[in-house]
Amino acid sequence: MKGDLLCPHASFPVWLDHWQALIAGIVGAIAILITVWWTLSTEKRRRADETRNMRAALGAELRQFMTQTLSVLGEALDAVNRMGPGANAVSFSYAQIRNFGRFPDAVVYRGSIGTLGSLGDRAFQVVHFFGQIQVVRDAMIAIREMEGMGQSPRLHQIENTARALLAAAQAGLDALPAFGTANYADYDRRLSELVTDRAEAMKVLFPNTEPSVAPAQK
Repeated sequence: MKGDLLCPHASFPVWLDHWQALIAGIVGAIAILITVWWTLSTEKRRRADETRNMRAALGAELRQFMTQTLSVLGEALDAVNRMGPGANAVSFSYAQIRNFGRFPDAVVYRGSIGTLGSLGDRAFQVVHFFGQIQVVRDAMIAIREMEGMGQSPRLHQIENTARALLAAAQAGLDALPAFGTANYADYDRRLSELVTDRAEAMKVLFPNTEPSVAPAQK
């Protein structure tokens, strides 16, 4: 019988009836492989889209925080620059100092913690930047506590705040290459120039300030 089925003269219905289980198994296996391949490909594309969108959103948030950091640092340095030589008490209120630490919530950063690994070695710089922002906020909490004790603002408080802001800006500059695009090239270059300018001003007002980092490479 088997020999007859393998014979080229065997009728197709007889041949199909005999081998239908095997044929169905092969077709089913091929269908499963195609389904798995399609599912994995779709998941890969989805993850790639999520990573690309995360980079765009987190890059925009980082630039927003850097812009505010440099702006606030400029205000702090201008306030110190207006003080006379040898002055220790600053000429503005605790409320003005607290404004130095008024940053919005890092919504995108907090929501992307689980995907920061896709940034590779740059993930550390991103975490470090937002960590430095938290240092500034913590400094503002300490200043608020001193305000409650009835003490006047002191120069060293401004200096410590300025140092924390500069450290945050320099950390942000290190992280920018992870989000570098041609659309932001001019903006990032301007941020780099501002970090250098603020660092130079810090060295004049506070001679013990650490030297500025090199500008970020594009």
